[in-house]
Amino acid sequence: MFSPLAKVSFCVYLIHLIVIMGGTFNSRMDLYWQPYSATYTVISDIFWSVIVATILSLLVESPTLGL
Repeated sequence: MFSPLAKVSFCVYLIHLIVIMGGTFNSRMDLYWQPYSATYTVISDIFWSVIVATILSLLVESPTLGL
C-alpha cells in the first residue's frame, strides 16, 4: 500500500534541491524574507518537487524495476 508513496518520496528527496536552486537562481530580483512570500515559496517548491518526482519515478524508476 505504501510502496508507490515510498518511491515518490525517495524521488522527491533526490529532486528537491534541484527545484529549490532552480527557483532561486531564476528569480529576476532580490528576494527578501517575508512570511507571505516565504510561505508561497515553500508551497510552490513542495508542489513542483512532487510533480517532477512523480514524472521521474514513472519515466525512470518504474521501467528500470521492470527489467
